[in-house]
Amino acid sequence: MQNFSFSSTQRNALYVIIALFIVGSLIWWSTKPKDPVKKQQIFLVQVAKPKIEPMPVLLQTIGTVQAEQTVSITPQVTATIDKIDFKEGQVVHAGQLLFELNQSTFLPKLQLQQANLAKDTSQYNFDVIQAKRYAALYKKHVVTEEQYEQMQTTAQLQAATVEADQAQVNTAQTQLSYTEIRAPISGKIGNLNARVGDLVVANRSTPLEIINKMDPVLINFSFPQDQLTLIKRHQKLAPLDTEIYTQDGKIKLGSGKLTFVDNAVNPQNGTVLLKALVANPQKTLWPGEYVLVKLTLTVNPKAIVIPANAVQNDQNGNFVYLVKNNIVHATPVKVSRQMGTAAVIKHGLVANETVVTVISPGLDDGAKVKIAKAGA
Repeated sequence: MQNFSFSSTQRNALYVIIALFIVGSLIWWSTKPKDPVKKQQIFLVQVAKPKIEPMPVLLQTIGTVQAEQTVSITPQVTATIDKIDFKEGQVVHAGQLLFELNQSTFLPKLQLQQANLAKDTSQYNFDVIQAKRYAALYKKHVVTEEQYEQMQTTAQLQAATVEADQAQVNTAQTQLSYTEIRAPISGKIGNLNARVGDLVVANRSTPLEIINKMDPVLINFSFPQDQLTLIKRHQKLAPLDTEIYTQDGKIKLGSGKLTFVDNAVNPQNGTVLLKALVANPQKTLWPGEYVLVKLTLTVNPKAIVIPANAVQNDQNGNFVYLVKNNIVHATPVKVSRQMGTAAVIKHGLVANETVVTVISPGLDDGAKVKIAKAGA
């Protein structure tokens, strides 16, 4: 194998070449155009400040409307219908004539009983006169004591007969009165279950008509048993307000007061039945209708309220984006309840802070933001 060796002159030349290469590389690197620095993205957001305002503390559930009073119209005598004095769906008033039944069976009975009463009354009057005459004669010893007592007994027996006749007349009058069926309450008539000419039977199982009292109405609803103590505690302090909405919660239908809490918990589902009495002058609430019930327990006079769309969610719970010096900070909050488009914050916010309400895609904790005008 052949050995290679450099002379001192060759070594010096090599050192010079290496030094020149290093210096050239440094000069090239120092003069190389730098990559432009990427600017941090700025997000356009809309914001709002929390408000301090009174907000109700309430419970809500789905309930049903019930007529405060419902009456089934059932005939009390057997007869044919001669006339119907109302129209289906009509609003009727207490005492209004609804049905007229045929009287041909009941009027002659009344007339016969009245005739018997008149005859027996006449006989009674005669017997009373005779008893008085015999009493006078007995004092003069013209008639015997036996004859006197006989006339007194005859008058007393005839008086009993008159009383029995009067009872028969009263019964016949009552039977005749049943041929006129009147509304016992004011309310709305429902579907008619009989027509003119139909033979109706006394106390039949299917009513001729049903009347529902429409103003006020009752709202039936239930809450789990674990909320019963809370409801009862607030109910002792003041009557609890109840607001009724359409089932989707968009339209308010009425308001009233909680009037009834059942005396037992339903063991099948662990709920307790409640009822509220609600005025219904415009008939916006209809028996059988499903409604949204909001039961107000109390009012928080200084609740912190923000728009509901400002509240975000992640695996750790609820949070909001606070804006400080045009930087957003994800801040955990505790939401007490949401009411429509507003969220009530239990803790995590104060009134003078600024929260993001309209969030741009990609916004994250620490991002720079620009506050846009409302509607932008």
